[in-house]
Amino acid sequence: MIAELYDHEYDFNGFSKIRNTARAILINDAGELGYIYIKGEDDFGKRSHYESCGGKIELGEDAITAVKREVLEESGYECDVLDYLGMSINRYNLISMISISRYYVCRVTNKKNPHRTDVESLLMHDIEFKSIESWLKILSEGENKVDRLVHQREYEVLKAYQSFIQ
Repeated sequence: MIAELYDHEYDFNGFSKIRNTARAILINDAGELGYIYIKGEDDFGKRSHYESCGGKIELGEDAITAVKREVLEESGYECDVLDYLGMSINRYNLISMISISRYYVCRVTNKKNPHRTDVESLLMHDIEFKSIESWLKILSEGENKVDRLVHQREYEVLKAYQSFIQ
């Protein structure tokens, strides 16, 4: 278990959904890590943060297949799964959801075109690759409630990855 995180930004109103996801610590050939910039407005409200590629594990799909699919859809990169890093459990009070995320260490291979949904196309901008140190600084902050929640998750996972590679 990497982290079990609670939402201290929004009032608790119970949970009605559990979402199983697969997410990637995405590495390029230079050893930099890739995160997608999310900016816009959705069910969470205004957003302006970075997060790892990943999303829901579809019915009949295993987590490794899901993470490869999500990386391709969101970033446009094919990837090789190198290792399993661990799990993060996050509670999101605003949308009454518990998210169970399985994180995989993945190396990008071929660059193709992203296959984002219409909503993702509105919110997701380019993937950015930076050093661990740069990402730790960025992920330690957040302009608003949603940004802080997402960055907290990604920060804890990135710290776990940093320990994993040392």
